[in-house]
Amino acid sequence: MLEPHTERHQALIDAGGASPGEFSDGAYRRREGSFSRQTEGRIPRNLLRIPHNCTSQSAYKAMARDLQLPEHGAPYPLALALFLIRFLSREGDLVVDQFGGSLTTGVGCEELGRPWVSTECMWEYARGGAERFRQYKGFALNPDFTNIANMLRKECHYELW
Repeated sequence: MLEPHTERHQALIDAGGASPGEFSDGAYRRREGSFSRQTEGRIPRNLLRIPHNCTSQSAYKAMARDLQLPEHGAPYPLALALFLIRFLSREGDLVVDQFGGSLTTGVGCEELGRPWVSTECMWEYARGGAERFRQYKGFALNPDFTNIANMLRKECHYELW
């Protein structure tokens, strides 16, 4: 998965490449015209710099609070999900997320038009995450799904967070 060239690299390509140089006590030498070839993009770095604050996660947490549901304790930013979906799948591939949590991967798949399926063992997380899809065409929440909370409260004699 290639990313766009940085402005600095694109300027280097446009200028015909770098001038020759020697670095690290001669261990590395740059030839005339290095980095001059136009390519489709650059390979992503080994370290992803994606901020943890995320408007999509903030909106999910607010919806969970409004529904009196617990917020998932280990959310990750939508930008990370989008990167990984693009990197690990192709258009048309089914994306499977067996630890759904707040369903961030599902949101990323919806944005990228990828089919997806998810599982989550905690009803509260799945219910809170389901709210993230109201904006998408075809969204429908089965009324029985919302009634599970009442059933759980009666049978287990506990209050949801």
